Formats: sequence, C-alpha cells, structure tokens
Amino acid sequence: MSRPPRIGFAGALHHVMARGDRREEIFRDDRDRLKFLGYLSEGFERYRVKAHCFVLMENHFHLVVTTTEANLSKWMHQLKTAYAVYFNRRYQLVGHLFQGRFRSTVVCVSSWKRRSVRAPSFFLQLAAQFAHALRGWESPASRRVPPGRCSHP
Repeated sequence: MSRPPRIGFAGALHHVMARGDRREEIFRDDRDRLKFLGYLSEGFERYRVKAHCFVLMENHFHLVVTTTEANLSKWMHQLKTAYAVYFNRRYQLVGHLFQGRFRSTVVCVSSWKRRSVRAPSFFLQLAAQFAHALRGWESPASRRVPPGRCSHP
C-alpha cells in the first residue's frame, strides 16, 4: 500500500517531527545540537522556510515552521541527510540515523494562536532546556527565533 501524499502548500504552518532510529539519540552533546541548528539555518535561507519554534530532544526534534513554497519535503530531505552524514562521520557509524519518514501536520493558524495564548507552550518549556547551547551563537535563524521564544504568524 502506498503512502498518503503530504499536504503542503505555500504559506502552510507545519508541526514537523523526526525521531532517531530505534528511538536512539540523535543529539549526544551541545556540539551536535549546534551543528543541527547550523543546518537548520542554512535550510531556512535556501528553502525560504520561516521558523516559529523548535525543540531539540535527545532522540527527536519538533519544529513549527511556515513554508513560503510547497517545498517541505525537499527541505527536510536536505536537513536530515546533511545531519545524518555529519553524525555518522563524527561517531564513526553507518546506516540510518532517523526512523522512517518525518511526520508533519498542517496546523490551523487560528487554533495555534488560541492554544498558545491559553496554555503554557510545550515548546517554550522544552526549548529552555537547550537555550544554553545557543548562547553566543549567531546565525540568521538565531536572529529570527531567539532561544526559548516562539513567534506566531
């Protein structure tokens, strides 16, 4: 049975997730997180993706982004491939780093705004754990999305 096509269009707000293969770590230290954020930053510029929020956990990540074109899959392919090559080289590994396809959900903008105003943001709480990794690190992405903060479309 074939996979259902991804929903994507210019201006779509997506919640994107990817997890390590066999739920293993994809970020072992701050150096890994910074490298991943560097690849994120490059992708933001290259694919014209706007980041609203991100969380890097030990074995997975969450992103809330808006695509200016219908290019989410191309961007995620570049991001996951570049980071997997880095990770495998650094730790002298071979094979998959990520478990299957990334997950993505198109988010209703009005629902997102209501939820983010009513309740403490899950993303803010988790992103604060990694804010120390971003201190002193400057890139186009870090200027648009300060650590520990979310912006809304």
